[in-house]
Amino acid sequence: MDITIERLERLAMLRLGGDERNALAKDIAKILDFFRQLDEVELENVEPLFHVIEKGATVREDMTRPGISREWVEGSAYRVVDGYIVGPRTIVGEERESHQ
Repeated sequence: MDITIERLERLAMLRLGGDERNALAKDIAKILDFFRQLDEVELENVEPLFHVIEKGATVREDMTRPGISREWVEGSAYRVVDGYIVGPRTIVGEERESHQ
């Protein structure tokens, strides 16, 4: 997987400093290394501790609760166009920066 820190910044709509980029790169390397170690664990003859399917789902009554105001959401969003929150492009393919 070839994801650069700059691409992650763009997708998360963040701007990191040099020290933050280095720290993030180290953290990501540690996380990926941990998952590589998990991939090496032999679990073929290990019985699971629990099965999610065996537990019955609890049913609760539907309750109406107040939602978040549109004004607050739009005020908190990085970018809003015509009432829609615009997020970063995440589909792999031709990528281009859009500064509208």
